Amino acid sequence: MDVNEFKSRLVSTISEQGAGCAALFEDSCTAELKGGSLVFREVFGSGGVYRPGDEFAIEDVWEDRKAELVAWFDDPDFCVGLSAVGGNMQG
Repeated sequence: MDVNEFKSRLVSTISEQGAGCAALFEDSCTAELKGGSLVFREVFGSGGVYRPGDEFAIEDVWEDRKAELVAWFDDPDFCVGLSAVGGNMQG
């Protein structure tokens, strides 16, 4: 899977979960839809409460994190996205 296939599949998967939902990757980053575009963001925390970090381009980390990101589809995890709660995210 290349990064564009990953993003396309991720958009479909997040869309199926409904508005305000974000994909949660290993308690380290999220991906959510904002205005139809994927937004990736670092997160900090655990146990279901996450504090947002900086946004980043998935292409910048793809080679280093590809295996982890692709494996997410085998056991997807979601949280309430930052834009839905206006501060902290909840898993």
